[in-house]
Amino acid sequence: MKKIFVILTLTAILLISSAIPAFAADISTNNGNAQVTVNGTYVTGTTAAEVISVDVAWGSMSFTYQDTDEGKWNDKTHKYDDVVDAYWTCAADANKITVTNHSNTPVEATLTFTKAEGTNIEGAFTETVGTANDGVMALATAVGTTYENAPSVTAYFNVTAGKITANGTLGTVTLTIVNQ
Repeated sequence: MKKIFVILTLTAILLISSAIPAFAADISTNNGNAQVTVNGTYVTGTTAAEVISVDVAWGSMSFTYQDTDEGKWNDKTHKYDDVVDAYWTCAADANKITVTNHSNTPVEATLTFTKAEGTNIEGAFTETVGTANDGVMALATAVGTTYENAPSVTAYFNVTAGKITANGTLGTVTLTIVNQ
């Protein structure tokens, strides 16, 4: 009797577990084949926001003015020997400005120089890579590049005219970044 009861219990469990209904939508038959319509739902994606991110590396922007050296008076020629005209210098890369674009959009970097009040200093920019020697540098988007290979432009600021008679501020270099 126990065996029959166990067999009946197992049979009942098998029948109950195999009788779980499966529901499907839009089932039809075609020449004896069952067909079901497959549906999809479209969800609009989002557009990434523009992110402007640049690194700027500045040199020290320290310059030295060497005033005119009249040299030595030569009493035989009645002229000065070893005359040196005034000039501006700076240490290697002290005048270097590097802009690296980590943005997902192209950017334009514009450099301007404003002389300090009361000075007659003038300056200009030259780029080693860029659009022109006018302080305007176009940088491509960083999309598709590695961090280490992001688009980069280097410019140099040079004092081109003017002189000083004491240590002090020559002016200000301003960097403006805009997306193109």
